[in-house]
Amino acid sequence: MSPAPGGGGGRAVLACFGREAAAGSSGILTATRGKLRRLFCLERGTLILAASNVREEQLVEALAGTGIVPAEDLAELRRAIEGGAHLGGLLENRGIPPEHPALVARAREHVLQLLRSTLEWPDGRVTFRAGKPHVEGEITVALDARRVVVELCTRRPSTVELVRTWVGPPDARLTRSERAPAIVDGLDDPVLPRVLAATDGTRAASEIASAVGVYEERAWRGILALSMLGALEVEGAGQDEVEPETGAMSRDEILGWLSRVDAKEHYHVLGLDRSADRDAIREAYYTLARKLHPDRFRSGAMADLLERIEEFFTKVTEAYNTLYDPERRSDYDALLDAETDREAKPQTDRAYLARENFARARLLADRRRYTEALGFLENAIQLDGNRALYRLELGRLLGLNPRRRAEAERALLYAVTLDPSLRDAYLALGQLYRRAGRNSDAARMFREVLQWDPTHAEAKAALDEMGEPIKGAAASERGGLRAVFGG
Repeated sequence: MSPAPGGGGGRAVLACFGREAAAGSSGILTATRGKLRRLFCLERGTLILAASNVREEQLVEALAGTGIVPAEDLAELRRAIEGGAHLGGLLENRGIPPEHPALVARAREHVLQLLRSTLEWPDGRVTFRAGKPHVEGEITVALDARRVVVELCTRRPSTVELVRTWVGPPDARLTRSERAPAIVDGLDDPVLPRVLAATDGTRAASEIASAVGVYEERAWRGILALSMLGALEVEGAGQDEVEPETGAMSRDEILGWLSRVDAKEHYHVLGLDRSADRDAIREAYYTLARKLHPDRFRSGAMADLLERIEEFFTKVTEAYNTLYDPERRSDYDALLDAETDREAKPQTDRAYLARENFARARLLADRRRYTEALGFLENAIQLDGNRALYRLELGRLLGLNPRRRAEAERALLYAVTLDPSLRDAYLALGQLYRRAGRNSDAARMFREVLQWDPTHAEAKAALDEMGEPIKGAAASERGGLRAVFGG
């Protein structure tokens, strides 16, 4: 039985599961937190079963309300299982075969839900025992465990700041393992090969994320997936320096640092002023990592502070990632200066500051640093919210993230409300709807572009690719906005 590397909690579970998935292992991963124990069975890299020692987390409970088993039979099934019977055999005796489609679907979701929720654990232990799992008589599934890891990393942990923390020390270089091509073979996530191509052994994770050419959070989650699968490995650049110091901090000292969690300003989070050089920034980060890394507080007298410490350390990591990179620091300092100017200058300067922020947002977007671009763009809108171009750019950036499409749509619709002649907003809406599979809405927007510019080649090409006629009643479908403005 081998313990998982890297401490406990959800990250350790994912690292252990990913490593064994990539190796094509057979065995049982056991995750334990207090009296709660969950088992995940692998067979040659395929996830086949999950189980829990808590009654409410067992598969038979997940069948309640599904119609697969009559409600009046559930109590009898529970008693039989508690007596040592296997659910698969019990259901087959009732005429429900293991391959019943609804049963298989429910079993798959049950397995994934147990694994997802385990990744939320702030602490706990995980071990892996190699060998062929004995699952005779149980309801099993067949999930490619590598794909499961990739899917999990698209949603967990919940924030990109935590993703960065899970990847490793912020200035540590990443290298490709010898098995990387075999590990990703057959995975259909298009970001993964781009991450591998950007990993040349000289770049830190933040540099790789910027070089991948996709939405920043998407790149980081691809890096995390490959790290958990063992396709990427951390080397050098301070790995040893994050080992915790042996001297304990007092509760008052810890609370003093945690009071900085509300600070929006990165320098204050690290306890620095704006004159600090890169060596001082690096030293500040590793000093905090030695003293306040969350792994130090997963048990013991300070364990009640763990959630606050995790929140604080994500801000520490984000501050370091921003300030240690000269280009990102320059952009961040410019944002601080703009905010200072906004507070110091009279109201008449707000439009000027908005334009400055908008220009910087466009520059960052061109560099594919979309998260930072959004910060400047939102600042521009706060200063001058009635500029259609600002809303258009906001919609374009938000639309790069599939999970923010609804926000992107609202921004673009607001842009055409401010300026109904803004054809690029209709074009962006059409592209957004097309990516979301809303082809009729997309065609309507592309036709609206052609109402304003009948020669627009991109709109014509999009309609042609969709097999849609060019002519259409776009204006009337939109409620006649163009007619109001003399169209």
